[in-house]
Formats: sequence, structure tokens, C-alpha cells
Amino acid sequence: MKTVWGEIRGAAEKAWHCKDDEILIDGPAGTGKTTAMLLKALAVMEKYPGARILLVRKTRASMTQSVLVTLEDKILGAGHPLIGNVKRDNRASYRHPNGSTLVLGGLDNVDRIMSTDYDLIICFEATEISENDCETLTTRLRNHMMPYQQIILDCNPSGPRHWIIERANKGSMTRFPSRHEDNPLLYDSDRGLFTEIGAQYIEKLNRLSGHRLLRLAKGVWASAEGLVYPEFDIAVHVIPRAQVPSCGFHFGAIDFGYTNPFVAQLWGVDHDGRMYRMREIYYTCRTVEDHARQLKKWEAEYRISEWVADHDAEDRATLAKPHIGIYTRRARKDVRPGIDAVTLRLRKAGDGKPRIFFVADARAEVDPRLREDKKPTCTEEEFDSYQWQPPKDGRAAKEEPIKVDDHGMDTTRYAVMDVDSFNNRRW
Repeated sequence: MKTVWGEIRGAAEKAWHCKDDEILIDGPAGTGKTTAMLLKALAVMEKYPGARILLVRKTRASMTQSVLVTLEDKILGAGHPLIGNVKRDNRASYRHPNGSTLVLGGLDNVDRIMSTDYDLIICFEATEISENDCETLTTRLRNHMMPYQQIILDCNPSGPRHWIIERANKGSMTRFPSRHEDNPLLYDSDRGLFTEIGAQYIEKLNRLSGHRLLRLAKGVWASAEGLVYPEFDIAVHVIPRAQVPSCGFHFGAIDFGYTNPFVAQLWGVDHDGRMYRMREIYYTCRTVEDHARQLKKWEAEYRISEWVADHDAEDRATLAKPHIGIYTRRARKDVRPGIDAVTLRLRKAGDGKPRIFFVADARAEVDPRLREDKKPTCTEEEFDSYQWQPPKDGRAAKEEPIKVDDHGMDTTRYAVMDVDSFNNRRW
């Protein structure tokens, strides 16, 4: 199907025409799901005057460098009247001359998006949200300026027991599995061949391993065997900034890197001893001095009591130079005791809450190299692929983790070990 903005085909075309209450469009990375659903939102704006469409993710900030880049740069183009002069990170909506509105929102500011009604809701990266979030959103589908009211979930696959695929399998939502052949940029349907760009992209995806290969290249809802932290639940442990209480103690943890990510985390500890990862740098190919500028901003904003860091003497010395003045202690790097300590905090305590949280919009900047390579771009994205080494050559199971994409895991372990080693503190 041809539209004024581009071609829609395959699962996306089916989802475009479907008028069911709940829709799931899922599949590997790069099948054109997000683009197609944005095109549907634009078509609804034009066709139904007065319609209200909500584009939503777990946080509003996460949309700026993902969904809005696709919408403004790849679909609308510079100078389009819908864009105007408003910057992406400050934008609340796009308004059509016919009175329809495209609203932007995040579940970190749920009161704002729940204060009005919509005709169509599209939730991107839907595996980030909970089933309760989804059901709450559906209660706002009552604007009735179009002949049907609908919520669409757009995502790559997660684990086989994720609530989304279970809800689809029960028939509670209509599912449209997408394929790379659905994306006109990757696949030439007239010739029946992948384009040059498509062949290169598929080759890159096929270099992934384990469950990431199955999910991002093949579109399978697959589990990661031997997860180090199966207790981690993004719907529980990742929270909006508004839910962070007053913290009486702030400190930083650093894992040095250049080719691999440099990870720095700013942590707060509340009066009950719970930990909150409040800010994070997760970036490659920048020097320690480059990162130090951001660390100094944190020191100006928070009363940081101390820094713990990886043992690299040269990098620690760089931070300690007089013009920087960031002094670090050597982190406790005991791997198995650290993993046990993090595990204990991830589990729910007697009040039903875990003792460690990750603020959703903590990342200072998305590393485009990591995103392009389908690598984690922040600590919480590592949990789903952090696995134990398989038993081999006399090594017992669950003895040591695989040293791949674990830089945020290491930094988190340093932070937890630092806090727990001072268990007599009065928070």
C-alpha cells in the first residue's frame, strides 16, 4: 500500500487497516514497525478532524532520540509545518490545522497523559511497560472523534513469559508479527531480494548471539538461559524520577573504558538504605577528561560524598589532576559476593519493594555506536543479557558470569558493595 509518506506492507499494512481494540505489532529489529505506526498516526490526524492521538513510552525523555527522530527527520522532513520551531525535548504535541492533535507522553508523568481522552494510543518499546500500565492507558480511549478507539503496542520480542506475548496468545489483543521483508528500505519486493542496505543490516544482526540473535534477528520471544539476575523486572526496578524520595547520601561509581563503554553512575541512598541510580554516563570513544566535565556537573548539582572506581591507576590519576579534582577510592571488585549483594537488593523486602532502583531517564546521552551495533546503551539494558558461564572443564555452573556487555553490571556491583560495606551507617 502506498501512502503520501511511504510504502506500507506486510504486518504493518494489516495493522494499519485493523480496527480491533488492542493490537500488537512485534518482530525483529529493523522491520519498519515504528515508522509504519507513525504513518498511521499521521493518517488518522488528517482523516479525522479533532482526533487525539497519544504517542507514549515509559519515559517522555526516551522518545526524543528515538521516536521523534524517526517522525521529524525520516518522515516529515525539515521545514514541515507540523514541526514548527519547537525543539524535540520541549515538545508536548503536534497540532494539525483541522484540529486533530498528536500528543507526546511518558509514563513518568502519568497524571498529564491521563488527564485527557484519546482516540488512538501507540506505545513504543512496549516491553518496558507493565500490563497494569497498558490497561490504565486503555481507560483513556474515549474521545470518539474517529469510528474506533484503539491502542497499539510496538516492540521487539522479549522473553517467552512476558505479559505482552501471553496476552496476545490468550487472544486479548490482535497480533501482527513483522518480518524484515516488510521494510521497503531493506527488501525489494519487486525483485524478491534484500537491498544492499538490507543485506548489510541482516548480516550485522546475524552476528549477534544467544537470545539477542533470536529476538532481534529472528523475531522469537526467547529466554536468556542462565541469567545472573533473573530477579530484575524492568516494570518494578526502573522507576520515573518523580518516585525517588529524598536521599541523604549521594556517591558515584565508575568503570573505566574507551573502546568498551565508560560507565559512571550517580547513586542516591534514602533513609531506609534503598539505592537509586539517578544519573549515568554510558559511552564509548571519549577520554576520561571528556567525561570529567559531566562528573563535575553532578558534583555541583548533588553533594557527592565519595567516588568508587575501577582500579585503573592511570585513569584514576587523570581524574585526580588539580584542574579536575575528582578523587576516587578503589572499588571492592569481589565478583561473586558482589553479585550476591546485588541479588539481595533486587529481591522484594518485607514491605514488598526491592532495595535498589534505576531511574528511567538517568542516561546523559545515547551512544549512537552502541545503538547501531544493537548493544546495551545503559545499565538496565544489560540485565537481560548478563549470563553465567556454562559449566565447562571442571568449572561449576553459576561460578562466574560471561564477560560481555557487563560494564554497567560491574559498576552497579561496585556501588552496592560500597554501600553494604558501611552497613552501620544511619541513612
